[in-house]
Amino acid sequence: MKRNLGKIIALSLLTASVFTIGGNCVYAKEYVGKPDVNKIILTDGEPLTINVTTKTFQDSGYWADYALGNDFYYDGCKIVNVDVDGDINLNVDLTESNGQAGGVEVQSKDFQYSEEADMKIHSNGNINMAISSNIDPNNPYINQCDLNGIISRYRGNAQISAEKGIKVNVQSSSTSAYGVRATYGIIGMEAQNIEINTQAPDGKINAAINSQSNGDIKINAQEQLSAQSKGNLAYTIYAWGGKVDIKSTSNNIKSDFTGILAYDDRAKNDGSVNLIADDVNEVTATNTALFGHEYGTINLEAKKNIINSDNYAAFARLGSSVSIKSSELTQMTGNVHAETDSVVNVNYDSQDSFLKGFVTTKNATTNLGFTNGALWTMTGNSNVTNLKADGVLIDMTKNDKGNAGKLTVDRTLTGTGSSFVLDLDAANKNNKQESATSDYIYLNGTSEGAHNILFDVEASKISTDMNVGDKLYFAYVQDSNATFDSAVNLEKVSAENIYNYKYGVDSDVNADKQGNDWYIGLTDKTENENVSSVDGAMKAGYALGTEMDRLNKRLGESRYLTDEKGLWVRYRHA
Repeated sequence: MKRNLGKIIALSLLTASVFTIGGNCVYAKEYVGKPDVNKIILTDGEPLTINVTTKTFQDSGYWADYALGNDFYYDGCKIVNVDVDGDINLNVDLTESNGQAGGVEVQSKDFQYSEEADMKIHSNGNINMAISSNIDPNNPYINQCDLNGIISRYRGNAQISAEKGIKVNVQSSSTSAYGVRATYGIIGMEAQNIEINTQAPDGKINAAINSQSNGDIKINAQEQLSAQSKGNLAYTIYAWGGKVDIKSTSNNIKSDFTGILAYDDRAKNDGSVNLIADDVNEVTATNTALFGHEYGTINLEAKKNIINSDNYAAFARLGSSVSIKSSELTQMTGNVHAETDSVVNVNYDSQDSFLKGFVTTKNATTNLGFTNGALWTMTGNSNVTNLKADGVLIDMTKNDKGNAGKLTVDRTLTGTGSSFVLDLDAANKNNKQESATSDYIYLNGTSEGAHNILFDVEASKISTDMNVGDKLYFAYVQDSNATFDSAVNLEKVSAENIYNYKYGVDSDVNADKQGNDWYIGLTDKTENENVSSVDGAMKAGYALGTEMDRLNKRLGESRYLTDEKGLWVRYRHA
């Protein structure tokens, strides 16, 4: 890689602290006894501002332009120390290039990592980086161009800290964009608040935080980390064979595409993301919030974890794992998917915790735990490997996100006292499976607990479309341990007829396979108060008729006592 140095600019207390350059890397060259140590030290609240306007288009080769750099490979500088009492402002505008540009770069002596290079940047105020590009999309070298806020390569070690805040903003109209990027390198960041934003055009990858090829990024924000990536290939946290560890009071991750991606094709646990918060982790993405791919690992730990996606809240495949641990609250909107030896672990352990989505498991493991009044609103057919349902509500009825027809628990159901809300339809009577209008629960492994079902009795039409002997099946329990009852009063489901219909929940042995089938059946049919009302009305009518008959008879016979002539007819009540 070539570097467009032009000239080396020396910074010291005797020079200005605002520099505007074109197409140059800026290095500190104030020697303090050692030729391999460079320093920029500004005191008394003085800020450091470097503006880079680069227009370095070359015929061939690969060029790089950064506001602050330490390239041990090209410049023989092992350590750079930047310590500024005021703010540090790095502004880079790339208009034409066939290489890289950005705010901070550090690179070791050689590609074999024989000696590391260090860069330490500290501000007693804020560190602000504004990196932008506007390269002609017809530029023949456009695919070689990248924008980077902070990049560390080949065991370069960049440590960036500020007493207040760090803000990295990378906006590209034509190239890929990365906020913080470690490629075989190390980056550490620490401040009260850290904000990283990237944006790239459609078809160009952009990531706010990117660790790849054994890269290692550690971020510590005392108050909040906020990271956002925009574009149809946006990965806000992108661990591709590298590690990302983030610790903060609260973490807010947003993406137009994927919130967090962890990938490690060598199965060495290098592709990993740990997002730890003392208070809350919030991840919002249009497509997939948490994506574990090919042995990658994603771990979220906080008091409260809030995950929102229009598609998948968690997706794991090819030996990867996604784990969400919350001590107080878990709220997830979006689906959960695991396939091909992957694992997803999530707990929902409070009344305000919920999952709104469906769960699919294909040759993988999903472990979901719902306790203490949590809610699962199913938006489609779901199968879970291990489900804990202890005093919770699982709603399978139609909702604004979809409609579930069946829930399958493949291995274990633990817990007791949960309620399953079902759509049931008497048209599916005597069938031991779900239909388009009647839901079903399959417990195919071990089970426990006494659970309830809730359903709309009137909508189910059991009082009009079921006779004695009919059974409306709703669950299969392979080991016969879990039991069901109705949370709906089935003693009297119709008062419009002259009979009371008594229904009950019971089970019978499955003749074709081991286990029990649970159903709702008509157990009793007795006359209700309407019968006595009808009987009384009939007797009153009869009495009235017979009395009128006798009266007519007497009135007729009285005509014989008069001298009136004519035909006498007697009408008799019958």
